[in-house]
Amino acid sequence: MATVKYGSLEEGRPYAADAIGDPATERAAVINLVSLFTGTGMLSLPYAAARAGWLGGIVILAGVQGTFMYTLYILALSFDASGANSFAELGEVALNARRLITFSVFVEMMLALTSLEVSIALNCYSVFAAAPALLWLILSTLISLSLSLSKRWISAASVIGVSMIIVILAALIVSGSNTHAPEEYKMFDSSGVELSLGLTLFCCGGHAAFSSIYNNMEDKSEATLRRVIYRGAVSLFTIYASIMLLGYFFYGEDTAMPITLNIGSIEWTSRGDSLSQLQSSLEPN
Repeated sequence: MATVKYGSLEEGRPYAADAIGDPATERAAVINLVSLFTGTGMLSLPYAAARAGWLGGIVILAGVQGTFMYTLYILALSFDASGANSFAELGEVALNARRLITFSVFVEMMLALTSLEVSIALNCYSVFAAAPALLWLILSTLISLSLSLSKRWISAASVIGVSMIIVILAALIVSGSNTHAPEEYKMFDSSGVELSLGLTLFCCGGHAAFSSIYNNMEDKSEATLRRVIYRGAVSLFTIYASIMLLGYFFYGEDTAMPITLNIGSIEWTSRGDSLSQLQSSLEPN
């Protein structure tokens, strides 16, 4: 039988060694997928609801996330059909433009990493304002670089990322329960749809790293792929919607971007009253 080619790649060509450590089980793949899309962008979701209304924010979130999850499914099928192992190879198959796609993915990854590091630094600075923002930026950069040195660390980072979601939700609930409930809420505001859509799109971005997660799956059958994406989508929507609605219902029109600015700040000093300042910062206004 003649060999069928897609672009410059042969059908059935074995995948390149781009896996992250040991092959991931179905459950591990779901955790990796959830961690991929749970960045600091989700801290702006309550603000998105404050601008477009709680119902408008949920509808936008459902539409954007559903679209993004479906495109992941299409990407996985495209990897299998073409024999491609990365976006660069997929670009070579579809557009015969490997270098252009490689450069585009590189730029996207660098911009995403830069925005992530800056966002982490600003959020840490908003909580621990005594330390300079530059110090938090340096620390976030060093942590990101250290995690990228070994692919085996990325799975561990996924678990840490999911754990941090629990911490953020706990902090949001504890802080919000000690505030006075707003008198009214917006259900829908058409004037804030554009901003809400932009914040949600930024939150759901993460396609550039999906090829590594997919290539690392132990079972790449279509049935397993469907289950991984479905469970990941349900988990992500639950997390996103919880943070969006809790943040907005706790703070109403005073919801800040990111929500950590509402949770409060802790000022550490060299004096002997650090404990009293910590206690006062946790007291309700």
